Amino acid sequence: MPLPSGPPSELPGQPRPSEAETLRVLELGFELAVTPTAVLDGEGRYLRVNEAFAQLFGHPKAWFVGRSFLEITHPLDVERDRGFIDRLREKHVNRATVEKRYRRADGALIYAQTSVAVLERDGDRPTLLMSEVQDITALHTALEALRSSEERLAYALDASNDGLWDWDVPTGRLFFNARWAEILGYDPDELDRHISTWEGLIHAEDRERADAALVEHIAGRTSGVAVDLRMRHRDGHWVWVHDRAKIVVRDANGSPRRIVGTHSDISARLQEREKLAAQKAVLDTVLSNIPIAIDIVGADGKVEYVNAHCERLLGWSFEEMLQVDLMAEVYPDPAYRAQVLASFDDGSAEWRDWQLRTRDGRTLTTSWANVRLADGRVIGMGTDVTQQRAAEAMEEHLERQLQESQKLESLGLLAGGIAHDFNNLLVGVMGNASLAEETLPPHSEARELVTEVRRAASRAADLTRQLLAYAGKGRFVVEPVNVSALVTEMASLLRAAVSKRATLQQDLASDLPAVEADATQLRQVVMNLITNASDALGDADGSIALRTSLQEPDAAVRASVAGGTPLAEGRYVCLEVEDSGAGMAPETLARIFDPFFTTKQTGHGLGLAATLGIVRAHRGGIRVESRAGRGTLVRLYLPALASTVRHSPTPQVGSVAALRGSGVVLLADDEESVRTVARRSLERSGFTVVACADGLEALDHFRKDPGRWRVVLLDLTMPGLGGQETLLAMREMRADLPALLCSGYASEELSPRILGLDGVGFLQKPFSVASLTAAIFELCPPTVPPERP
Repeated sequence: MPLPSGPPSELPGQPRPSEAETLRVLELGFELAVTPTAVLDGEGRYLRVNEAFAQLFGHPKAWFVGRSFLEITHPLDVERDRGFIDRLREKHVNRATVEKRYRRADGALIYAQTSVAVLERDGDRPTLLMSEVQDITALHTALEALRSSEERLAYALDASNDGLWDWDVPTGRLFFNARWAEILGYDPDELDRHISTWEGLIHAEDRERADAALVEHIAGRTSGVAVDLRMRHRDGHWVWVHDRAKIVVRDANGSPRRIVGTHSDISARLQEREKLAAQKAVLDTVLSNIPIAIDIVGADGKVEYVNAHCERLLGWSFEEMLQVDLMAEVYPDPAYRAQVLASFDDGSAEWRDWQLRTRDGRTLTTSWANVRLADGRVIGMGTDVTQQRAAEAMEEHLERQLQESQKLESLGLLAGGIAHDFNNLLVGVMGNASLAEETLPPHSEARELVTEVRRAASRAADLTRQLLAYAGKGRFVVEPVNVSALVTEMASLLRAAVSKRATLQQDLASDLPAVEADATQLRQVVMNLITNASDALGDADGSIALRTSLQEPDAAVRASVAGGTPLAEGRYVCLEVEDSGAGMAPETLARIFDPFFTTKQTGHGLGLAATLGIVRAHRGGIRVESRAGRGTLVRLYLPALASTVRHSPTPQVGSVAALRGSGVVLLADDEESVRTVARRSLERSGFTVVACADGLEALDHFRKDPGRWRVVLLDLTMPGLGGQETLLAMREMRADLPALLCSGYASEELSPRILGLDGVGFLQKPFSVASLTAAIFELCPPTVPPERP
């Protein structure tokens, strides 16, 4: 059946509604509408609102009548909405829509979209309005949450400095943010937002690797894509980026529809990594070649790292060290090892010396500095100081020797000076005593007293000779001496010198080379050593061994002789005296060569001091080894086959009283007592004597008539001009001048130039009247007066 046409009121059989009915229908529709609706006058005052409107704002419908819409508008939107109706009139529009905020009766905020329609106008002025309000609070809240989320994401991306990209796979459309483009030097608008842009910027060598990572992810074998690749910068250089991506949407077939990811610029990080790698390579090279052992030991005591030098030092490779208890291997003594481990914990990084054992069994002196890290590990740095410590010990030993040598030299100078001055004084005592003896009757009491004075002076002279021997300035008559033969000759004397409860054993080499020495001085040395050995035995039974041999002492032995001056390299005749006595404590051993030091109740403490002086004067050395309760061993070294020095022989003093001399003797000595004795002695023998106080005065007399003088007698040490200088000046004026030099020191004080002259003799002070006269007659042959009938 066809539908009737025309308006409802014209449908056949349908009665036409009245105006009142139509109005009632409209009011009912207004009231029942779900959309909050209101009717307002031209000033914006509510004339009528429906139930939905009243419920939305929480006020009764009657509350709205006569009130302006501004009363329920949010205060922040009032100023904007105040001229809203005027803007409708000005724009000649009948409908407008605006988003705004309202306040409910309970104060709650409503976000709404409000549509206003003009129902009637009076000219241009709207007089009747209808407003429909759609509550969009929930939508606004959701959008605000989304905006906040996007803002937070943007902040996070900004903070991470990462670029964001979003790939719509089916269309190829690519979204990227500004940072993504900025990493590559572009503005976002300069790049086409398509996947082909990415494909065109990636380095060809990295494309295959990136595609392979994506294929793995699409296949579900990885949770995402993470790959480092290069992309071309706008200026042409390559930028390293770390690309992370994940499929976020798949279609029904599992194919990716949307992939999102980020780009991180890692160029600086890779450069820093390369820099660190280069630094590590340099450090590895340094650690491998530095001449210092470096190790790292864990908190559990196991080795975690060693460098090449440490491997060479200890003898194990790092792999081998892991298989052994290294600390136990290098520090086998548990107590000593505990000390080493304890040094790790004291917080000190100072260098300390430790003795360790290498793999091949050698013991090294090493110096280590250890630093404990916060995690308990210890880094150690060590170096082999074996040779250095040995050199330091030798240097310390040489320093002690030097100090000892300087001490002995100082004491020797003092002793020599004292002996020299005493000898000058003893000349006066002994000479005058001898002269007095000759003038006194043979059996007078006075002669006996003078004889005792002379004997006491002779004993004093023996003491000064020991002082000179200690100072190395004693008088020597040097000749080739076989030490074994000398000891053999002294056998009876030596047996008499030792204790009756001691046995004397001799082991004397028969083929020793000779040494150049003063035999008398050597006999004194041997006797001193044997006497000391016998004294060490005391009243107990014991043995004394005396041995001779030929040796070539090594550097350590040559450097360890007493006196501080090392021996020269070469062959030495060695004389050993060993006893089984009480021995000596180290503090006593250190002082045995000090003059006047003695452990005996009797004795003057010059025996060993003189022995050392004699041996040193022979260019030899002495070593003493002794321990308390273990006895003492003395080794004396004398150079074999040394060169010979010419000396004037000691005058043989016989009966010279009957001999007579003649001529003038020029005498020079700064000691008046010496001049007096010498003058009286020579005048009694027939000489005329001119005495001078120094060399300059004597030289003045000599110049006046060089041929006048039969002989000159000169003291070696005089103020102004000494005896040697005086003699050399006189010899320039008279080459055949006989001369006798005398001194409180030995003839070794004479210069080689004087020793090479003919007609020159030497007489050591203190001398007797007879020895002086004999020495003069050696140079000036005397005459013997005829015997009386």
